Amino acid sequence: MHVAWFEAVLKGDDQRLRRVPPVLLYFLGENRWRGFDELPTPREERSWFLATDGRLLDGPGDTGCVGYDYDPLDPVPTRGGATMIHGLASGPADQAGVEARDDVLTFTSEPLSESLTLFGEVRASFFASSSAVDTDFVVRLCKVSADGMSLGLNDGIVRASWRDSYRSGT
Repeated sequence: MHVAWFEAVLKGDDQRLRRVPPVLLYFLGENRWRGFDELPTPREERSWFLATDGRLLDGPGDTGCVGYDYDPLDPVPTRGGATMIHGLASGPADQAGVEARDDVLTFTSEPLSESLTLFGEVRASFFASSSAVDTDFVVRLCKVSADGMSLGLNDGIVRASWRDSYRSGT
């Protein structure tokens, strides 16, 4: 891609650049880039549900709540993800150490029986309450391998006091 761009800009050979598809997506599980003429539309929507015992279910399960002690003086560290913090690596990173903390809740599905390609918008909806003046909630989607590595694939954060400012018109 870089060579094609340099040849187009520096040598005036834009034919090579024209052969690069307008949309390139990296597929983590395949460890390769795929080209598309336009951004693909996801074929189906998938939902998972949080259970009080830490399971991630493919349908609604039990009702109830889980809790943890929040200490703003001992923040949960950021490991990879969508960050622009100077000196901190972004992108996929092992979250197992973060998930081992007492102030982090994890929800894990049963091992998948077949390969799953995720594409499109990732959303999380949950109900929360806090005795703190304010708090941040982070949701992270991870791929957990058999050896226990929990690779962060997507994440988002919202400050409780700003939760309504992120809603779209729907």
